[in-house]
Order: sequence, then structure tokens, then C-alpha cells
Amino acid sequence: MASRSANGRMTTARLADGVIHMFESAVCIASLAAIVVLVLVQVFYRYILSSGILWLNEVVINLMILLVLVGAALATRHAVHTDLRMLLDNTPPRIAAILRVIGVVATIGFLVAMIWSSTTYAWESRRLTATMTGMPLWLVYGIMPFGGVLILYEFLAKLFGGSFGRSIEPS
Repeated sequence: MASRSANGRMTTARLADGVIHMFESAVCIASLAAIVVLVLVQVFYRYILSSGILWLNEVVINLMILLVLVGAALATRHAVHTDLRMLLDNTPPRIAAILRVIGVVATIGFLVAMIWSSTTYAWESRRLTATMTGMPLWLVYGIMPFGGVLILYEFLAKLFGGSFGRSIEPS
């Protein structure tokens, strides 16, 4: 019975991880598609009809921020971020291990600081709205901590591998 519940938790972790992966992929595809369509509409209005749609720029910028942050989480999942592999491969093993630990600590520290400061910023802007769209700024600024949490999840999943339901190897 104990092995069954442990196996059930592993299955649940894999299922949750798969849902997160599908969500990240869908958000990246949808935001990129929306950016392309909105920019084409803006170009059509500006150069064919000689009048632009002012609020489109604001929406495209926000979609680009969403794409970059969720895309960074997806890049972390697939281990395609640039790193200092050449430096690590050409240093003695002890120094390389120390540099890896420093890199992990610095990455986690940066992500925690980003999540904390951007959450504070989003909270402080909860009564403000965007100029052109009237969208609540807490929602716009909330993209930053949301993306930071996704990146941190993916980084920790790579770091701890099996406990998150997948291996450390790139997919």
C-alpha cells in the first residue's frame, strides 16, 4: 500500500509537471501569434489607412513581456539557456563544482529577489490603470512575479530532478 501511494504521488507530480509544460507552451504560442497579428493590424492601419491604433502598442508590449518570461521558463525546462559550459569544462573539477554552486545560489537569489520586488511593485500599483487600455496595472505588472515563479519552478525541477516528476536530463 505504501508503494502505491508513493507511486501515486509520482504520477501526480508528473501530471502536474505535464500540465505546467502544456500551459507554458500554449502561452508562448498564443502570445507570439497575438503579437504577430496585432503588429500586422497596426502596420495595415498605419500605412494603408494612415491612422494607427494607439492601444495596440501597449498590448503588444505586455504580450512581449509575457512571452519573454514564460519563454524563459520553457527554455529552462529544455536546458537551452546559455551558460558557462566552456569555462566549466576547462577548469579543474573542484573549481568547476564551486562555480556551479555559486551559479545555483546566484540564480535562486536573483529569482527570489525578482519575485519579491515585482510582487511588491504589482501590489503597490493595484489602484492604477494603463493609460490607453484601462487595464489594471497590477495585472500587467503581475506578469513579472508570475514568470519568475515559473522560471524558479523549472530551475528547481532541473536541480532536484526526480522529486518533481522528471529527470535532470534535457527533454
